Amino acid sequence: MNPVPLLSGCIWGPLANPRFGQILWVNPLPTAYKLCSFNCLYCRFGASDKVVTDVTPYIGDIPSANKILAEVEKMLRKGVEFDTIALSGNGEPTLHPEFPKLVHGIRKILKEKKINKTYALISNSSILVKDEIMTLVDEFDLPIFKLDSGRQETFERVNRPAPGIKYSKIVEQLEKIGPNIHLQTVFLAGPRGNLNATDIRLWIQVVRQIKPKVVEIYSINREFPGMGIEMVPLVILEELARKAEKNTGVKVVPYGNWR
Repeated sequence: MNPVPLLSGCIWGPLANPRFGQILWVNPLPTAYKLCSFNCLYCRFGASDKVVTDVTPYIGDIPSANKILAEVEKMLRKGVEFDTIALSGNGEPTLHPEFPKLVHGIRKILKEKKINKTYALISNSSILVKDEIMTLVDEFDLPIFKLDSGRQETFERVNRPAPGIKYSKIVEQLEKIGPNIHLQTVFLAGPRGNLNATDIRLWIQVVRQIKPKVVEIYSINREFPGMGIEMVPLVILEELARKAEKNTGVKVVPYGNWR
C-alpha cells in the first residue's frame, strides 16, 4: 500500500477526526519530504532518509515562524470552523528552529482573536531533552507525546531513531511532565512489533513511572509490506488497556486503528 501524501502547505484542513473533532493542522516542516528524528516502521508517510536531530542542512526548506503565523492568521480571518488547532506535520514539529516563537505566536493569535479552541501538540518526545522544549509544554491545552516501547531495544527496532537519541533520557524527561500530558502508543503485532509479553510488561512499568494524565493506544489500519508488522485488533487493545489501567492507575483509552 502506498504511503499517505505529505501535507502540501503550512496549514491543512480542517479535517474531521473522531478524537479531536475538526482539526486545523499546522505543518512547520518541509512539504517535499519528511523531516523527523524517528523513522518509525509504521509511519503513514513511509520511510525517510532524513532522520536527524540537527536540521541545519534543511533550513532552506523549512518555513519561517513568521510565514507560518501569517498563514494561521490568514486562515482564521476566513472564519474557518474548527475544534482543535494542532502542531504536527511532515515529521517531528519540535525540530523547527524557531519552535518557541511559533508556539507562543499561535497562542497569542488565538488569545487576541478570542478563539477558545483546543491547542494541541503531537510529538514523538525525542526533542524533550532540550529545556526550551520542556518549558513549552504548558502552552498547550493538549500536549500528546509518543512512547511506543518500554526499553531501548524495542525503541530502536520500532521507532528507528536518529543517532544519539537515548530511550532512557526520553523517559526521564517524560517523568517530569507526566501529570500534564497525554501519552500515545502504537502497538504492532508481528516479528518486529512491540506486543510480546516482555515488551508489554516493561511498557506498563514505564507508564507507571511517568504517570501521564491519559494513555491513548492504537494499532495500524493499513498494510506495511515487508516491514514485519501487523495490525492489533481492537479487542486486544481493549484487553491491554484494562490490564494497563489495573497495573498503573492511569486511564488508558483504546482507539480504532490508526492510519
